[in-house]
Amino acid sequence: PPGGKTIILDMATSKVAMGKVRVAYNKGEEMPEGCLINPDGERTRDPGVMFREQIGALLPVGDHKGSGLALVAEILAGALVNGGTCVPANQNSGTIHNNMLSVILKPSALGDIDYFQSELTGITDYVKSARPALGVDSVMVPGDPERRSMAERRATGIPIDDRTWREILDSAEVVGITETDSVEMVDQPRKVAS
Repeated sequence: PPGGKTIILDMATSKVAMGKVRVAYNKGEEMPEGCLINPDGERTRDPGVMFREQIGALLPVGDHKGSGLALVAEILAGALVNGGTCVPANQNSGTIHNNMLSVILKPSALGDIDYFQSELTGITDYVKSARPALGVDSVMVPGDPERRSMAERRATGIPIDDRTWREILDSAEVVGITETDSVEMVDQPRKVAS
């Protein structure tokens, strides 16, 4: 990869990831327009529709094509790996059902590695050379936002709202870690792997 920076596409097939809906719900914030529908199929900005008895739905990227992609992703990352799909029988109240399937390729097993590296550098440079949209600082490729976020969080820490922190503490207690121990672990300086 160019400059040793891998391109990793880790994304939801919905317009917004369920984790972001959970964060907005915990903070009491609304979601952007066009991300969610309520149980009646009406658009809403209320993240609470995903955490009630009758849940709404996340809207897919790319309309009908995105919906097809989402279904195939659910089959691959849910049914194929025996983790279960998002059918109601697999849902637990207040939790997120989140399986995954990773596809890892060894480029040298498929062809000439130098050619691959050259093409990867070329397409990455080409995409990043595009003029950014109005109000956007730069064009990024998959992995760039995560690298930027990692650097920022290593410098300033990971922001966690009060409700999410309470959920973390409650989950830790379920497995035998006291609130005091959890707080002490978080307060300890630790080495960050690079």
